[in-house]
Amino acid sequence: MTRKQIISRWDTTKGKKIKEDIINELSKRNGHIAKNIEGLGEIDGRCDIRGLSLPGPRKLRGVSFESVDMSFANLSNWWIEGCYLDNVYFGSVKADNWADHGNHFKNVKWVGSDLTCGGFGYKGSKYQNCVFERCSFGKSVFIRPEYDDCLFLNCMLRDIDFNGASFVRCKFVGMLKDVWFRGSFAYDSDFETFGMPRKNKMIQVDFSDAQFDGVTFSNGCDLSTVTPPNDPWIYKFDKWPVFLRAIDKHLSLHFSGEALEEARIFVDSLKVHADDQEQYLLNLRDAGEILGEDFAKRFKEVALSWQGQLFTKDIVNAPYLRVK
Repeated sequence: MTRKQIISRWDTTKGKKIKEDIINELSKRNGHIAKNIEGLGEIDGRCDIRGLSLPGPRKLRGVSFESVDMSFANLSNWWIEGCYLDNVYFGSVKADNWADHGNHFKNVKWVGSDLTCGGFGYKGSKYQNCVFERCSFGKSVFIRPEYDDCLFLNCMLRDIDFNGASFVRCKFVGMLKDVWFRGSFAYDSDFETFGMPRKNKMIQVDFSDAQFDGVTFSNGCDLSTVTPPNDPWIYKFDKWPVFLRAIDKHLSLHFSGEALEEARIFVDSLKVHADDQEQYLLNLRDAGEILGEDFAKRFKEVALSWQGQLFTKDIVNAPYLRVK
């Protein structure tokens, strides 16, 4: 069937009856969307409710979705709370303005879907073995979702603050622009409002196929087991605040005049969130955007001249960089 046919079948007499049964299940606490609904066909082992249009506002509480294909559905403005989704496929779904409260997503895949203006991870929602491919997260907010063994493949991740989100064995592919990873909440009021997030230890998170533009790490975000992007301009630091103090102390050995002031401004900007951040991934292209490519190249050359290999954990032990 074409996409148009998939959507229009819900306007037939049979389609309207099945849609009514689905709405009845969605309205129940502990409702169940699966093969038990009479008349639902199958596609690739999942019950076929593709093209269903159920825009909200609509609240779902305690509903289970098992082995369901919801491609081409309109699910805008859904509030889902305490729901369980297993082996669900969301292909080209319109799911903007979702409110995700304490749900459990397992083996769920979103492809080419609109997840803009959503709120993810209220009450610590769990995402296990999930895939987000070519999805848009524009203007979405993250509270404290827990992502384990998840893939983010070429998604629109721009101007995103992951806040209290945590990641374990996840992989990011594609551009991350102005994205912020934190070890925990930045403000005490968030703990009071949203509860205690799982510590974001970033265990074995893989950025090897990602591109960084303005990516920030703070609030004790553990990067010790992270795989950095495969990019010669991105370097992984250990003892990040110690290194910044050392490099700041010795800038005048390598820069003078206006270049020295620019270097100090750049280092000062890195210090802002450095005190509780033991490791860091620095993209020196960010310096190029702020101060020009020539400065970025010079800064890189200077650092290379210090230790032979830029930004390793041993560089802070060099006698001429040690902070007294």
